[in-house]
Amino acid sequence: MLLVRLKSLQIMTLAIVGVPFLALDSVQAEAILPSAWLLAQTAEVERITGFYMNIAIFLPALALFVIWVPTVWWIDDDSFGLGLEKRAAWITASVLTGIIGLLVMLLVPYFSAGLAAMSFAYLVPTLAYVVSRNGQVADVDKVLTLYHFGNIANEFFGKLGAKKKVFNRNKASANAGIPVEFVGIDLNTRKMDMFRVARAKEFELFEEVQGLVYDAVSRRSTDIYLEPSQDQLQVRYRIDGVLVQAEPFDTETGPEIVDIIKTLSGMSVEEKRKPQEGTFSAKVENRTVEARVASAGTKVGEKVAIRLFDKRIMVTKLELLGLTSKEEEKVRASVEKDMGLVLAVGPAGCGKSNTIYSIVRSLDPMIRDIKTLEEVVEQQIDNVVAEEFNPKAGETIVDKFKSILRTDPQVVMLSDFRDDDLAKVALQAASTNRLVLSSCVGTDAVKGIMSLIERGLSRDAIAESLVLIVSQRLVRTLCEGCKEPYQPKPEFLKKYNLPEDTEAFYRPPTEPLPQVCPECSGVGFVGRTGIFEVLEVTDAIREIIANNPTEAALRAAAAQQRMMGLSRNGLRLVLEGRTSIDELMRALK
Repeated sequence: MLLVRLKSLQIMTLAIVGVPFLALDSVQAEAILPSAWLLAQTAEVERITGFYMNIAIFLPALALFVIWVPTVWWIDDDSFGLGLEKRAAWITASVLTGIIGLLVMLLVPYFSAGLAAMSFAYLVPTLAYVVSRNGQVADVDKVLTLYHFGNIANEFFGKLGAKKKVFNRNKASANAGIPVEFVGIDLNTRKMDMFRVARAKEFELFEEVQGLVYDAVSRRSTDIYLEPSQDQLQVRYRIDGVLVQAEPFDTETGPEIVDIIKTLSGMSVEEKRKPQEGTFSAKVENRTVEARVASAGTKVGEKVAIRLFDKRIMVTKLELLGLTSKEEEKVRASVEKDMGLVLAVGPAGCGKSNTIYSIVRSLDPMIRDIKTLEEVVEQQIDNVVAEEFNPKAGETIVDKFKSILRTDPQVVMLSDFRDDDLAKVALQAASTNRLVLSSCVGTDAVKGIMSLIERGLSRDAIAESLVLIVSQRLVRTLCEGCKEPYQPKPEFLKKYNLPEDTEAFYRPPTEPLPQVCPECSGVGFVGRTGIFEVLEVTDAIREIIANNPTEAALRAAAAQQRMMGLSRNGLRLVLEGRTSIDELMRALK
């Protein structure tokens, strides 16, 4: 690690050896550095009397030296703060080239050539470092850009008493050329409406929203939340199921940001209090990201929630959800049946809707008539008819479902199972040669069955129709680039009946790394996977549902078919080093 921290030595050496030579007279210079002085003595060069260099020459040389020293200091601190891999090389290059440039400036007979050499030796490594570090940081953190100079000017005017920003009121001025192209989509007709985008572009801060969406998508965010407060518009992303703070907007720009998003989504900008919904699409780096937007008024302004659907990070195949081979086999066998009800249960945000979509994709739409019914279609599947119902137009999901059943589909996917009237019709349909797929809120598979019974639905209809119930959670997966092993406590292994010879559990780094992990950006996790419990409704379970439905009896029947519970499945991932025990406990709370 050559010359990693040489600030004091560097300054002292160069200050003592370098610049003072510029002020020495001929006798002093010859006595101290005869060889260098001889190199500079040529007959062709006209010498002046007195000092070897006059004050007009000495001052620019001193100024260049004074600029170079803090620049090296800054490269040292900046590369350390960013955790750059080649930090030592950058510091070494900037110090050595500066020393060489200083020596050349002292030795060459023509001062202008020496000054040019020193300037070249200063600028080349400095600009090379700036280009390298700017390529590894966010746009707003780049240096020597118009945005950077604008921030410096704002600080200067702020010290003079300015209360508002003079420059960079639009942060996205640093993000010119962001590869984001918005496309307006009508919520009801799903038709393109480019007038929305044209109107949105009329706003001064349009590029701000481009930068916001680009940043969220780049960080694999599934949701963006804009929440007003007294002094700012707070911005939060949901990344791998966890909320992460992002750079907020000030009170001056916040309302306009909300108006731009509402305009893109086809909402009324004038309506500030009532809840509204809309959609838009964004082409980000040659891929399409769909967005569902909801807004509502608060006492201090409007809050906005944006749900992003990025196919790049969406799991669309059944085999990639995280099911074990036996669990996947049970699911595939159940959905190959001609009739029955398949339910996915879990809390909000656990991925149950995506599981149902993955099941639909596993079916062949060329040999089975498949239809889906949702209030808003979230995912389009080739050769599958997707239908929507519009409550604002007086449509109900029950009436729409009955209308679909009259077309005699073989498979129907329902967005949810919350409505009791819908559940009754669905149970009846599932017992008459149709496969019905849906999801509902629940804690586990057994309680999912009990919740259907407690809602007053016919126990006979549930026993006859229900063929499979899947409960799930999502856990973040550890980053392979920076996860660290540790020895679990013996009492923990004993409590959960885990092998005593378990060598290690894994977790995110507990101490700061020398450099930020490029794979996870220092979070310690990348992506998520599911943990499941899959309960196949056997004849024994049907008998319990129809005659004496108790949770204890259902759990005993589930144990007989060796159903692996959520916690057990999660511990399997911990043993495999794919997630941490703390993350598992968080997901199971």
